[in-house]
Amino acid sequence: MGKQEFANSLNIGDVRGKLLENREELLSIAAKVHKQIGLRDAPLDPDSAERAIELENLDVLFAIDQETRSALRLITDAIERIDAGNYGFCNVCGHQIDLKRIRAIPYIDTCITCALQTDGG
Repeated sequence: MGKQEFANSLNIGDVRGKLLENREELLSIAAKVHKQIGLRDAPLDPDSAERAIELENLDVLFAIDQETRSALRLITDAIERIDAGNYGFCNVCGHQIDLKRIRAIPYIDTCITCALQTDGG
């Protein structure tokens, strides 16, 4: 199947739209997380139990921030591949990625064979 046939069978416009929606949702989450982290300018509570809870909450916020940034990067890369006409093709071997794999993970950039080789099986 050629690139155009592949794009038509996948409906790239819909995929791009969904990726853009996901990106907007993640940007909203990131803004909320950054706001919460920014509100954390006050000194930590002197009570050790409260301080532990505050630190745990900050750890959670930083983990959410890290995951959000990672997801945003993957989605942005996928949108760029769509715009460049390379979406749906493995970044490692260049072969077409299975449609089921793309539908399950729309930001994926490797075919299953290359992913298994990279992940070590």
